[in-house]
Order: sequence, then C-alpha cells, then structure tokens
Amino acid sequence: MLHPFQLLRNSMLCLGFIFLLLPTMNSSKLRLPVATVEADITFSALQNLKALDQSAPGFKYQAGCQVRGFNLFLLRKKQDTLGSNNPGAPINTSTQQLISMAKIGDRLIFDNIRLDCEGGGAQGVKWGSLGLTVVPD
Repeated sequence: MLHPFQLLRNSMLCLGFIFLLLPTMNSSKLRLPVATVEADITFSALQNLKALDQSAPGFKYQAGCQVRGFNLFLLRKKQDTLGSNNPGAPINTSTQQLISMAKIGDRLIFDNIRLDCEGGGAQGVKWGSLGLTVVPD
C-alpha cells in the first residue's frame, strides 16, 4: 500500500488537505567545484601563502606563464562553503580572510585558474582547479 506522500511529486507539499506547489530547485546550479589536482598543505605553509604560484603544492605550469586570476572556495565540515574571486596571482584581502579562517581538516579549492601564456588568447589558458587539504605541521 502506498503512503500518501509517495503520490506527491518533489515540488508538492501537503498541508492537511491543501497542496502547495513549491518551485523545484535546479540542482545543476548548486554544484561545488571539484579539484582536478589534490595536494596537502601544512597549516603554517598556508598562512604564509602570499600568491598562487609554483610554490603552492601541486600547482605546476610551464615557464613563461603567469596567473591571471582564480576563485577560491573554503569547504568546512558542517558549515556553508565560502568563496572569493582573486584577480592575479597575489592573494587579495578577501581571499586572505578566507585563508585565515581555514583550520586543520578544511579544504581549499582554487577553481577556474587562468594563466597568461604566449598564444593563450584574450581569455587566457584554463589550468583547471587545485584542491588543498590543510594538515597539521
């Protein structure tokens, strides 16, 4: 025998005999970035990170390229994900605030990393994303 709630669609809510139609959320817009390269970073090394360059663990690119910009996401357990946009390689104030909030066990995802390289065009070369897990010193 079917339970009455099994007859309802995901976008309907039953309150007594009144049915409310709720807008269904498009889950494709709520995706978190997934890192293409994963590495660990010690807590002290993260606090001393002043720019996204080849000194960051796992982040390697060809000589002659420079970082044009990136987005940073801080993923913390049981809390909302926070994000920041950073133009250029030097870490700006809003990105530095996210980095200072990171604790051991948190993940930082540098997403949409763009590089300026010869022949890269006006949009730059897309590097991918870098995921760093904060580990103890």
